[in-house]
Amino acid sequence: VETPQSGRRKTVPTISEAEQQCEVITTALRDTPGVPEAAKDMLIAALRPCLSVTREKRHTFQHDIVGMANEALATIQKELETDIANKDAKLADSAGEKQRRGSATSEAKTKADDAETLEAQRLTAKTEAKETEKTKQAALAEAMKQEKSSLIQFEKVSAKKASFE
Repeated sequence: VETPQSGRRKTVPTISEAEQQCEVITTALRDTPGVPEAAKDMLIAALRPCLSVTREKRHTFQHDIVGMANEALATIQKELETDIANKDAKLADSAGEKQRRGSATSEAKTKADDAETLEAQRLTAKTEAKETEKTKQAALAEAMKQEKSSLIQFEKVSAKKASFE
């Protein structure tokens, strides 16, 4: 609210309910797709005087202008409903997608756990194989030692036998 130089405030005129509704309609008409701006401006400029007259007192031209505004609003409504339906479908699909991704994640975790288990088993088997190899090497060394000892004893016995003969 501006204060004029006289120091008194200007009073802001109150907007009637009909004017408020007309403002809502004109705002919606501005968003009408596929209509040239000049046509929108013409319709909006003509609409306010048409809506200020009761239905019974309107001229045929005024009824036609209100009809055009209704068509434009119906187009907007149809587009909004289509947009909502598309977004609802996408939302419904997102729940399924989330479930599919959850299943894939669980499956991947299971496979990773299985792989870790197999790797642990492989390492255990490798360690056991090394220990078995060490045990076999020790047994072979012991057997060779005993064979050498037995061979020495055999040679001693053979030499003794030869001395008896």
